[in-house]
This record gives sequence, C-alpha cells and structure tokens, in this order.
Amino acid sequence: MPITALPTPPNTGDPANFAPQASALLGALPTFVSEANAMAAAFGPGAPVCTVGGTANAVTLTSGMNISALVAGQRVLFRPAAANTGGATLNLDGRGARTARTITGAALPAGYLRSGVFTEAIYDGTDWIVNRLPERGSNANGDFVRHADGILRCRFNMNTSDTGEVTWSFPALFSTTAGLIIQGTIITALGPATVVLANLTTSGVGVNGYDVGGTRRTRGVNLAAEGPWY
Repeated sequence: MPITALPTPPNTGDPANFAPQASALLGALPTFVSEANAMAAAFGPGAPVCTVGGTANAVTLTSGMNISALVAGQRVLFRPAAANTGGATLNLDGRGARTARTITGAALPAGYLRSGVFTEAIYDGTDWIVNRLPERGSNANGDFVRHADGILRCRFNMNTSDTGEVTWSFPALFSTTAGLIIQGTIITALGPATVVLANLTTSGVGVNGYDVGGTRRTRGVNLAAEGPWY
C-alpha cells in the first residue's frame, strides 16, 4: 500500500492560498501517519507486539499503531491467551478476520497456538502465516519436540523383554503412520542382539529384542521416532 502524497504545503510567498493550503495539509496528516505506521509494521526492522483479545480460535490483535490496511509482508508478534482447538483466524486492528495458516499452508491444528508463548504471524496478502517456536516436552514415555513445519521427534530409552513384545507409547501423538520413521539401537553390551519393531500405530510401537539365535532377550534400547504431528 503506497503512502498518499501530501498536498502542497503553505508558502508565505503566496498569502492568498496560505490558509487553505495549511488546512489541507493538516487534514491530510492523520491519513499520512496511519499509512506510514502500516508501512513501518510491514517492512520495518521490528514488528509490533500486539495486545491479544477475542477467543482461542478467533484471535483479535491490537498493534497500538492504528493500522489502516493490511499489507502483504506485514509482520506482528503476539502471545496467545489460550491454545487454539482447531482452525483459527487473526484480526489485526479491526481490519477483518483472516484465516491463520501454518508455515506449510495448512489450517492450524489444535494446539498450534500456545498460551503465553511468543508467536509470529506474517500477512501474505490473503492469510496470516503463523510461525511457532519449537515445542519441547517430556513425560514418562520420553522426550518430544514439535516443529512448526509439522515434524514431531520423539526419543526414549527402555528395555525389551525375554517374555514378549514391549510397547513404546510415544510421548506425543503422530497424526498418521504415513512417513513415520522408527529407529531402535541396542545400548547394552550383553552380546549381539537385534531390535525388531512391529505393530506401529500413531500412538506407539511394539519393541522386541532378539539374540543371533532368534531367542528373545532383555536388552536396553535407544528409540527414536520422527513423523508428522499435523
């Protein structure tokens, strides 16, 4: 959005037109300031940190800059007040709700916006593209990291059993088994052994340890899983 040119300024050499030109200039200043603020928000070195309102899935943002129009490339920062439960919209300075999308262009999955965590959004001319910091967590089933591009990585150390298959329940859920990669490595030095993984689901995988003769053995195993979380 270009900045509207200011009208001809008043000139003491033209006293007959001084008053109307001064009035026109003063009248144009509010529009000039609003358009300049919009440009600064879009292309300046920083981005406004917005005040958040609305609901978890219909977020309103107030920049404090009275932005008059959305500009492609405009960037804002905000801390969501609550995690979204599904697809969401952002409405900056009352300029209209626009769909929020992930950096891959997908509608926001539940939990993409995290309460109290700094989040960046860039307007692409149609929608708000939302970037998020990596989300790290852990529980009794291991450690995990969720990335903005949809990749989830999980890790865990556990023991196999000499009596049957043991299930590793992932510390966070994957969205599909398509493209889900699981790796298991023996970490105990009790003779040669092999890890066999079976019965893969989005929530877990069966883990088995065998010696070279095909007998089940109890062995320490390092496990890693990588795949989509949305």
